Amino acid sequence: MADARLNDTCINGCGALLYSTFLSANAQRCAILSTHDLTRVRYNASDDDLWHNTLWTQYWEKDIWILPIH
Repeated sequence: MADARLNDTCINGCGALLYSTFLSANAQRCAILSTHDLTRVRYNASDDDLWHNTLWTQYWEKDIWILPIH
């Protein structure tokens, strides 16, 4: 459908593509977070689960955080 919204998988995939294609020169400054993490927070995921899914981003060391949402 031409007027359908992108789903979370598409949005997160586009975020990863943006990161790898356009931000590769600034990758040390940027953290791409996932919209799936928002769902985890909303439904009270454990701290261990949240940490497991965000640890790889090392967001606490980054100047720029990107959270692709629609």
